[in-house]
Amino acid sequence: MIFQILVISRVASDDNNSALRGDVLKNWLSTARFLLLFLLFYSFEAVSLAQNKRVVVIEIEIKDKSVSNLQSRMSTCIRSAVRFTEGYELVPISVMENTLAEKKLEATSLIGDSGAETAAEFIPADLVIFGEVYAKGEERFIRLKLMNTQTRKIIKQVEEPFDGTMGQLLTTRSRAAVNSLLGI
Repeated sequence: MIFQILVISRVASDDNNSALRGDVLKNWLSTARFLLLFLLFYSFEAVSLAQNKRVVVIEIEIKDKSVSNLQSRMSTCIRSAVRFTEGYELVPISVMENTLAEKKLEATSLIGDSGAETAAEFIPADLVIFGEVYAKGEERFIRLKLMNTQTRKIIKQVEEPFDGTMGQLLTTRSRAAVNSLLGI
């Protein structure tokens, strides 16, 4: 770019080469436009990446015995819903497993409110999603909570009813709960 400026100043001093001066000026403007667009695109991309919140999803506590076999599948569905939500980055399970191994903790220590506190303390994330599946009489619900890892405060809680079928819980209700929790 400095070379182009020197060429322009040299050409500008020579009145006999006005056509050449115009070509050099066009090339310089084209290069400047390209650099400006590149920098604008790069800065917008950097801003959008900086806005992504890192989310860790810990095991969902299953209090309803009729769906007790859903422990790991429920958390997997919640993770999947977060993974495909714009503005959020899912902390990989391997990071959780490595952290548990480093701290000599069992996976069961990451269940419920106390598990969310533990995750907030040790796992590099901005938010923790945790919750439970429970029954109230004949009705069944999924309750998810969102905790800020810096303040250790629950910033949002949602509750979604489901009809008791595993299919509905694992698909539409878990996704609706995540959408509502993350404000989508």
